[in-house]
Amino acid sequence: MEGTVSRSVEDYLVAVYRLQELYGIARTSEVAKVLGVKPATATKVLQRLAREGYIVWEPYRGFKLSSKGLSIALRVVWRHRVAERFLHDILGFDVVQSHVIAHQLEHLPDEFFKRLYEYLGKPSKCPHGNPIPNPSELEMPRVNDVALALLSPSVECVVSRVLCFVDEKLIAEAMSMGIGVGSRIRVVEKGSDGMLVEVNGVKRFLSYALARIIRCEPRR
Repeated sequence: MEGTVSRSVEDYLVAVYRLQELYGIARTSEVAKVLGVKPATATKVLQRLAREGYIVWEPYRGFKLSSKGLSIALRVVWRHRVAERFLHDILGFDVVQSHVIAHQLEHLPDEFFKRLYEYLGKPSKCPHGNPIPNPSELEMPRVNDVALALLSPSVECVVSRVLCFVDEKLIAEAMSMGIGVGSRIRVVEKGSDGMLVEVNGVKRFLSYALARIIRCEPRR
C-alpha cells in the first residue's frame, strides 16, 4: 500500500481508526475536531473515502474502516508506535513529545521503519503500552483490558495502556496526573461529567474523555 495514498488520506484513516477504538464508530464532527478542519471539509473528504472503498458509512451513526482502509491505517499506526519507541527509548523524549514527533514521522517509507524496528529489537509495545504487531502480519493482537470510564466505584485496577489518541492533550493530561502503564487506580465515585479516582493513592478528578483512553486490568 506504500505510496498509493496521500498523507492527508492516511491522516483521515488513522483518525477514523482512533475514534473507532474509543467509541466503536467515527462521527464526522469528531473527525473534524481531531484533525482541526471544518466539518464541511471533513464531510467532503469522508464521503470521497467512502466512494473509494476506504471507509463504510452507517446511516445516522457514522463511519467505520473497510478492510482496505484498515490495512492502511494499521500500517501508519505501526510506523507511529515504532517511532515512539525510538524517540522515547533512544532519544529520551517523554511520552507526550514522542507521540507528537512520531505523528510527524509516521508518513516516512516503510523501509525506514522496518530497519528501525529491527534495530530496536522488535519491540512488542509502544511507550504507552499499546501493541506493536509484526510488520509482516500487521494484525493487532486482541488486548483484554477495559476503559477506566466503564469501571464501577470501589473497583481497583492497574493501567495496561493509554490509547494514543490523535490529540496529544489527553495524553499530556494523563501524564500530568501521574497516570501511565503500571499505575494503580481505584474508582472512588462517578458523576455526570467525570469520575473521582485514586491514582497511586492520590485523589484525582478525570473527565470521561480522559477516562476512555486509559485502559486497565481490574484487580481481583
